Amino acid sequence: MKKFTVIGVYTDNGQVFANTEEAENSEQAIQASAAAVAEAGTDAEIIVAIEGEHFEGDTLTFPGECAVDVRTILEGI
Repeated sequence: MKKFTVIGVYTDNGQVFANTEEAENSEQAIQASAAAVAEAGTDAEIIVAIEGEHFEGDTLTFPGECAVDVRTILEGI
């Protein structure tokens, strides 16, 4: 088993999340994360599974709580 970080977006509010899952491969990590989200009674869209355990503020940087338009990002430069 390996650790994977699964990144997705909650569909009700657009918030980005990163879940850590232990699985044999990335596809199983995505399935495990999807099952956990569904079990919690929420809906989400899964974006990617990255091998390893990653944390916001350490190895992951999100531009905001939700997806951020590129023009908004560029306005802040």
